[in-house]
Amino acid sequence: MGTWRSSPYGWLLVALAMWAGDGAMAENIDPVGDGSHFAWCENTGWINAQPLGDGGVGLQIDDFELSGYMWGENIGWISLSCRNDSSCGTTDYGVVHDGDGVLSGYAWAENVGWINFSPVTAGVAIDVSTGEFGGRAWGENIGWVSFASAGAHPFSMKTEWNCDPPPSVPPASPSLTVAESGLTWTVLPGATGYDIVQGDLAALGSGFGSATVQCLDRGRTSNALAHAPNPSLGNGFWYAVRGANCGGRGTYDAAQPSQAAPRDLEIASSGNDCPSSRLIVFVTTVVLDGNLSGEAGANLVCQNEADAAGLPGNYRAMLSMSNVTPSDPDVPYYLPGGAQVAVDFADWFDGDGIVAVVDQQADASPASGTDRVWTGTTQVGSPSFDCLGWVSSSSGDTGLAGSTGQFGSGWTNWGQVPCNAQRHLYCFQIN
Repeated sequence: MGTWRSSPYGWLLVALAMWAGDGAMAENIDPVGDGSHFAWCENTGWINAQPLGDGGVGLQIDDFELSGYMWGENIGWISLSCRNDSSCGTTDYGVVHDGDGVLSGYAWAENVGWINFSPVTAGVAIDVSTGEFGGRAWGENIGWVSFASAGAHPFSMKTEWNCDPPPSVPPASPSLTVAESGLTWTVLPGATGYDIVQGDLAALGSGFGSATVQCLDRGRTSNALAHAPNPSLGNGFWYAVRGANCGGRGTYDAAQPSQAAPRDLEIASSGNDCPSSRLIVFVTTVVLDGNLSGEAGANLVCQNEADAAGLPGNYRAMLSMSNVTPSDPDVPYYLPGGAQVAVDFADWFDGDGIVAVVDQQADASPASGTDRVWTGTTQVGSPSFDCLGWVSSSSGDTGLAGSTGQFGSGWTNWGQVPCNAQRHLYCFQIN
């Protein structure tokens, strides 16, 4: 973490030390050379994502951005990023990748203007397992651009990029330097992007939850950020950086004895953290009776199992809807092995069930033993029987349980069981 403070004597820099690494790729479209490098525009024809052949200036997909060029036979060059020609200082644009296969932002075509990769009624995505493109972009002057079709004249686009299996997240926060012109930090091993948050130094005494004011950038692919802080006289800002890759977000923690307390959970609780691209859910290895020492005790079980498996982020036990509400409710949920379970937080409790069963432990191995899981929560998120607040192991009290073998309402609302029974927990990543 680093800070800027304004004083009568000018700028005072305070920087705390942290870590280092790297990562880069070349043009990575059509990896097997089978022609999977074309999109089709309804009004202007074919668009080639590998216009100068293998290893040329074609489309490159990384965890958090696209770069390079495409060529339209009737519209000319299409640039995917202002970084192609170092024009970001004049016009900052580009197609952004969320690390989970979803694309957004704009490409620029020299003769026909902007092409939107996330229009309201469509969008473009990449399958994280196969690298296959799907969906449609919209050009303000050319109409729809399709990236795959299985119709009478099938075509597709494919990249070498994938996130299967997801890599381990970066282990600690980098060493950060704050200057009057901006921020720089050391490169972290395994990081393909960085999240940067800013906070109010005066409010830091009440914790990071109160002091975090904004996410300056998410998934930034360089290790520098131009930023001109201008705090009022006697006040200041602090900054924290974490590494990220398609496997998830790392940590703002410094991994040093000088750090007084963990930062991640508090920064996430502020509502101003940089959002994750995916969240993980798993079932515990251990089974427990209904005396869990309340939700706090169950949360500790989940966090310990996640940490032991090397999973990123913070975890809580799904014993009530409020206990597992994430910092970003629009993020999809995945099992540790990579399969998607729910499209967002609301999907868990809409009464229709989820898209796959939660049957993996934190290390991605199959859940073992009983398939019953303490939940205390109905399929619509309403509180239910909870072993007297998860402090009773009496056979005379009951708790609602779900089943790891069901993806309908039974995932959380299988039935009541006595509190002396031994059951698993569902563990939800919240940030």
